[in-house]
Amino acid sequence: MSYRDTMVAWALAYRDVGIASPNRARYLDLIAAGETPAMAEQMGRMSGCGLAIRGYLRLDGCQDPRVRAPYVARTAISCLIAMGREKGAIVVASAKVRPIPGDIVLVGGNKATEGGSEHVFVVTEFDQDALVGIDGGQVDARGLQTIRERRRTWTEVAGRLWDGPVDGSHRRVQCWIDLEKLRE
Repeated sequence: MSYRDTMVAWALAYRDVGIASPNRARYLDLIAAGETPAMAEQMGRMSGCGLAIRGYLRLDGCQDPRVRAPYVARTAISCLIAMGREKGAIVVASAKVRPIPGDIVLVGGNKATEGGSEHVFVVTEFDQDALVGIDGGQVDARGLQTIRERRRTWTEVAGRLWDGPVDGSHRRVQCWIDLEKLRE
């Protein structure tokens, strides 16, 4: 199995797992393995998009210390991007290339010009402009963190790609991390 295949498998294995689900311990083990119980509880209340991806990478055997305890609050996405840059794995979004299932996509950034805060997800399927991803940082009916599958389309506007989930929100696609290069 390739790194991309295993990343997709890990992401799908955690679909619909969250802090309030019957799989609470499983969710905390994904996002906070090795942390103190107090820190794990804090992490369970944080936006989980980058935390989930750190967990998938750790489960897949990534030895980079940035995907392991101790976690420094508010660094999950920036650490993923730094890891990608160091390995030459960052692919700047363009209409000419698309991520492959298993790649990690970054959308958003500046709320005023890029549609909202930064968010990362794992691509599980991509066909033309129809994309399916597994997204941590989602909320359940009680407003608690969970991991969900989200279907979306990408559109090009003025030379920039925009991610448009079915829920109608749109964020600019910044880049993605080529998982095979990241794991070389």
